[in-house]
Amino acid sequence: MLPPVKRVERDESWVFVDLYSRAAFTAMSVGGLADGASTFEVGVATTIATGRESMVQGIYDGELAIGGGDSDLSGLARMYGWVGLSPARRGPVRPFLRVGTGFDFRGNDYYLHSHADIPAGQLGFRLLRNELTFDAGAFSAYTGTGRFNVDGNERKLDGALAWGGFIDARSQDRQWPFLGRAEFRSYGDTLAAPGVRAWSLKACLVQWEIAVFCLDGNTASGVIRASDGPRESWAVAGGLTAGIGLFSPTRDL
Repeated sequence: MLPPVKRVERDESWVFVDLYSRAAFTAMSVGGLADGASTFEVGVATTIATGRESMVQGIYDGELAIGGGDSDLSGLARMYGWVGLSPARRGPVRPFLRVGTGFDFRGNDYYLHSHADIPAGQLGFRLLRNELTFDAGAFSAYTGTGRFNVDGNERKLDGALAWGGFIDARSQDRQWPFLGRAEFRSYGDTLAAPGVRAWSLKACLVQWEIAVFCLDGNTASGVIRASDGPRESWAVAGGLTAGIGLFSPTRDL
C-alpha cells in the first residue's frame, strides 16, 4: 500500500501598490518661534515582501510623492531593501536578522529630514497569526549622509550612527485588510552632543478591494545651529491620503 501524499503549502508573498493624493500640515519651531504650512501632494507607494514563513525573507519598500501649497515645493522620496534569515521553527513567533540599505528624504521649504543608511541591520521577531503578520525589533545604521533642517537652519547628520526600534503589521483579512508601520530613530545622542530624534507612523486601510485610506505622521527634534547660535528645534508633520491601490497575496512572486 502506498503511503499517503503529503500536502506541501507554498510560502506566501504579498504586494501593496497605492496611487494616492495627500493633504498635509507641517508645524515647526526654532528657539520657541513657531510657524506652519499646508501642502497637497500626489504620489505612489509600493511594498513587496516574500518569505512570510520561510527561512529567507525579502522586503522592498518605496514611496515617491511631490506637491506644494504654502510651501512652494514639498515631497517624499523613500526606498529601502532588506534581506534576512529566520530560523525554521514551529510556532507563531520566529526571530529574524536582516541587513539592508536605503534612503528617506521628506519635507518642504520649512522643514527637511533626510538620511541614507549604508548599511543597516535589523534584529527582531515575527508573529504569525491567521491573516496577521507582525514584525517588531531594533535597528542600527550608519548614516552616509543626512540633514535636519527647520526654517532654513540646518544640522548635518553625515557619518552619524543611527539606532532605534520599529513595528510593522499587516493583515490580509477579507473584511478589514490593513498595513501599518511605526519607527523611532535617534542619531548620535550623547550627553556631550544631544542628537536628533525622529518618529514616523503610517497606517493604511483597504476597502472594496481597491480604495486605500491612510493616516501618517512624523516628527523630528534636536539642536540645530541657527544664525544666533544653537537652538532647540522641532517639526511635526501629518497627513491624510486617499487613493486607489492593490493589496494582495500572491504565490507567483
